[in-house]
Amino acid sequence: MTNHSTSKASRLTLVLGLCAFIVGWDSMVVAPITPTMMDDLNASNHIGSLLVSSYALAYFIFSPLLGALSDRVGRKTTLVSGLTIFSIGTLLTGLTTSWWPTIAMRCIAGIGGGAIMPSIFSLIGDNTPPESRGKAIGNVMAMLLASTVIGVPLGTYLSDITSWRWTFGIIAATGLTATIASITTVPNAKPPHDSTSSPAKTVAGMFKTAFQTPVLLTTLGATFCWNAGLQTIFASIGNFYSLQLGLHEREIALVILGAGIASVAGSVTGGRSIRRIGIKLLMPLTASGAALSVVTLVLGTPHTTPVVLAHIVWSFCIGAGQPALTTLAGELKPSIRGTAIALNGSTQYAAMFFASITGGILAKSTGNYLLPGILSAVFSACTMIAIHTTLRRASSFQED
Repeated sequence: MTNHSTSKASRLTLVLGLCAFIVGWDSMVVAPITPTMMDDLNASNHIGSLLVSSYALAYFIFSPLLGALSDRVGRKTTLVSGLTIFSIGTLLTGLTTSWWPTIAMRCIAGIGGGAIMPSIFSLIGDNTPPESRGKAIGNVMAMLLASTVIGVPLGTYLSDITSWRWTFGIIAATGLTATIASITTVPNAKPPHDSTSSPAKTVAGMFKTAFQTPVLLTTLGATFCWNAGLQTIFASIGNFYSLQLGLHEREIALVILGAGIASVAGSVTGGRSIRRIGIKLLMPLTASGAALSVVTLVLGTPHTTPVVLAHIVWSFCIGAGQPALTTLAGELKPSIRGTAIALNGSTQYAAMFFASITGGILAKSTGNYLLPGILSAVFSACTMIAIHTTLRRASSFQED
């Protein structure tokens, strides 16, 4: 690549990283401020996980449709539209005064997020050469996870000194900035499927192709297990530290800050390791590390130090494995890259919805987080089986 092309690719990656950052910020900041939100909205803490699961359900339903549509109408159009919807939903979240309208606004934000993330990774796939694609995905994933390092503590601090409503207002303002940056930076490329067929027929055809690709289906299975292993515990991490260890909101934010730094480091490391050691070795290493550390996390109570250290290791492993799963989804069938990545993202949020509900039920029924922790470890182990099956079916990531 020429210096000019490299500079353009770097600017594009930076803008796409900003878009990923705000999506991650919006979804991650909910966990530590859930107790405050529930008190202000006069709702029971036991249904606090719905703040996560409602967003996840909307993302799960709409992301495949919007991702497939990006293959039809273009990545930039879908990205900018998603950013607009996301910003409106997030702003209105901070303006609601009762429980169900808040849940409705979380759903709207989830729809926007479901358009943004597939567009981001499809744009990387369309505009980055194969030899540097894993690195670029790792860098954007690092920006997504950096929201935990920067955005979550900032949002929690604002919630503590002012109101949680300001947190969502600032995220919405950042979303507007990302929208303007995307309009001026993202190239106006021809849609991958500039067909005369109706959008509905084109989208249906792409879904048919995706679901007739067995290697993609096993990749989606791995993605589901990976994210279910994360969200079984993380969706309730604020309540976990509050109820099990007696930590206050600022202390919880500091723990999540440390874990966020670890996840960013893991994502960068994982992205660079894809070409160096291969997914076949990378995923078993990260999955086994995630399983062992999350069990240590729940078994370490009521001792704060081992729990926090286990959380940091767990976050590093989760961050290191994620770029590999996203790379697989985008490379196995390049002609339907937007659809495949959207299905991959939808699967992530399906796992978030399922795992957050299941983890919350198990924690409530047992009064502790041991069973959610064990379930999280089982999901991580299942990821290794799904990845092994995927790689056995595909000797390379190139389209037949």
